[in-house]
Amino acid sequence: MAKKDAAFQAYVALYKKGLINENLLPLLLEKDGNMVANIETRASLEEVSHTFNPWISIAKSWMESRYFLRKKLISIARPGRSTLYLVVVLPQEMPALETFTIYWDNQISYSISISDTTPTSTVDISFIPIMKQVTSTIFQAVYFNRMPTGRDDFLALFIPHIGEGLLQSWLEESAGNLPATEVLKTKRIASYGLVRDQARYAAPHIFKETADDGMVKVIGLPKRRDFLHRSYASKSDTENDVDCSEKPVFSLPLESSTIDNLPMEYIEFSLLIPSIMHRLWRQALALDLYNAIFEEQGFLNLDYVITATNAPSANEDSNYQRLEFIGDSVLKYLVCVNLYATKPSWPEGYLSRAKDQKVANSRLSRAARSEEHTSELQSPPLS
Repeated sequence: MAKKDAAFQAYVALYKKGLINENLLPLLLEKDGNMVANIETRASLEEVSHTFNPWISIAKSWMESRYFLRKKLISIARPGRSTLYLVVVLPQEMPALETFTIYWDNQISYSISISDTTPTSTVDISFIPIMKQVTSTIFQAVYFNRMPTGRDDFLALFIPHIGEGLLQSWLEESAGNLPATEVLKTKRIASYGLVRDQARYAAPHIFKETADDGMVKVIGLPKRRDFLHRSYASKSDTENDVDCSEKPVFSLPLESSTIDNLPMEYIEFSLLIPSIMHRLWRQALALDLYNAIFEEQGFLNLDYVITATNAPSANEDSNYQRLEFIGDSVLKYLVCVNLYATKPSWPEGYLSRAKDQKVANSRLSRAARSEEHTSELQSPPLS
């Protein structure tokens, strides 16, 4: 009888330590879910909230009755050519952005920096209508098939680096086009704008040279919009990418062709605007996440935040996979230490099972959703 009582007391002690169930039987990991739950599974892809869009607040700022416009100077350093300067005007302060590189083709790269105008100045709102016309002229030259005529609700205004009082004269000189036969008699090659055959849908082409048979030789305008990644500068034309140095030359009839008044340097800038705005968007996204989580942690390097929010599918220069590797290791270590300290009576099998359950992807994805930071993840690539 004493042996049975001792055995019963031993089972009670085991039960109090959480090592057996209410029936005084050894725990079965598959059945005793209250002890260590089964490891959850999840799909390889999870639907998340829409990506954070900083342009919404900018659009709302334009609609306010009073707004304070900011100017930033965009400098595009082009090897062997003069630096191109333009000004971007926004109703909000833009995040600071370090100098970055864009790839015009697989041989030529430009360096772009965005800084305060010198001297630092604001914008006279009376010039906004003419600024919108200038911005429309720069955009229409390249994106004419995407922009309805007369549309001027731009999130950002892009203007030449000149005084606002000179914008009207710049617009008069740069808007519209002239017959190619007239332009070729008076202008130098360096000042030619885009060549368009009005009998063939007015598609834009880059002037190369004139021919003796009443034709003008041209090459196609680059179609791609991503100039941030070198890999896109190496694709063939059939992959919707262009290297002007390798594109075939073809001829347009001189009599039915026109040449835009807008100089080619502004055409180049117009092509680069999506890439520039993409970098500003990525910086704004990282800054939003930094302000929400890291501001009080003394964490200053936004590059790590940008990397941590780049999914591999985004095709950026960096993605979160290497950080994920070290992050998973640190997380598992901390969970192991916590379980070891808080569950001193558990054997190794229970500890391993509990660790796997706590670091399961399904659990972590729910935690990320509950914090509402999935909108900072960038998954679709720039297009």
